[in-house]
Amino acid sequence: MKKHLIRMALAGALALGVASVSKAQDAATVAAPIWNVLAQETLVQHFATGNATTGTNLNAGLENVRLTGTFKVGADDTLTIGSSFAAQYANGFTLLNAYDVHSLNNINDGLSLKIGQFKVAFGQDGYNSPDQLIRANYSVIDRVLPGNVANEGNAWLVGAELDQTYSDLTFQVAAVQSAAYNTTPGTKFDYVGRAQWKGSNVALGLSDYLQSTVSPTNLNNLGANGSIWVDAYKLDLEAIFGGLGVNGYTGTLSAKFSDLTPAVWYEWGTTSAGANINTVGATDLGAGLNWQLSTNHRIALNVDFTGPNNGDILSVNTETLQFQQIF
Repeated sequence: MKKHLIRMALAGALALGVASVSKAQDAATVAAPIWNVLAQETLVQHFATGNATTGTNLNAGLENVRLTGTFKVGADDTLTIGSSFAAQYANGFTLLNAYDVHSLNNINDGLSLKIGQFKVAFGQDGYNSPDQLIRANYSVIDRVLPGNVANEGNAWLVGAELDQTYSDLTFQVAAVQSAAYNTTPGTKFDYVGRAQWKGSNVALGLSDYLQSTVSPTNLNNLGANGSIWVDAYKLDLEAIFGGLGVNGYTGTLSAKFSDLTPAVWYEWGTTSAGANINTVGATDLGAGLNWQLSTNHRIALNVDFTGPNNGDILSVNTETLQFQQIF
């Protein structure tokens, strides 16, 4: 409860602080808020051969609802407040975004400063929003990064981030409160850096996450991602090398045919010793189909085979049918 009160106080302080600054701005620069609601309803069937505990089961329900408001409060400031109602949170509700972006175009075109609580800029899949994903769910390798929650991508942490955007290149550097702070108060700040370049049919990215620990040696997490697309086909590759020797790898091949996007993927995790592990989730061999019904409505059908490592990967499979809408 204390954690949620602090987050709500942060959101309120940001809103009041930025609003007070905006009073000095010309009234013509203040725009009406823009609201966005993303809802995901999911039907999941899980099947495990010969396992009485995790055998066949069927679940359906409202998986996630996100409400986000964006407020242009002045010529140089944009405030974003966003919350989520999702099953994985203990009380069902959590504050995700509560930050202000201040334009520094007077110093350099495309430069801005972000302050508050925001999603950690690392990698590709984990940094995306749910409506940007090719699959119904986030990759399991995203959990290599500290503080990340299953099927939510990267964590939302309090801090400050400097962003520089060019036409084909983006840099982000941030200092954030350690993801381990709530359980290990001796930790202080984590430092994150991300660079993404996009060409005509190739994209490359590098990320670094220096994690604060209570021991003399901090932990460094590295990420690399790349994409290649030719006509309707696209290949996405990503690797995360965790500071504790836990690494994750994923590859996704997709094709865009009008409103239909079929895809296949494979992901796995290893330790520094080279043995397969379950720390970031079981090895996943999957296939899916996205059907874009309209600009704001999508149906995703996924099949994931996640059998035991070093065993029969087809022995455990999960079928997911997800309806996503934005309004």
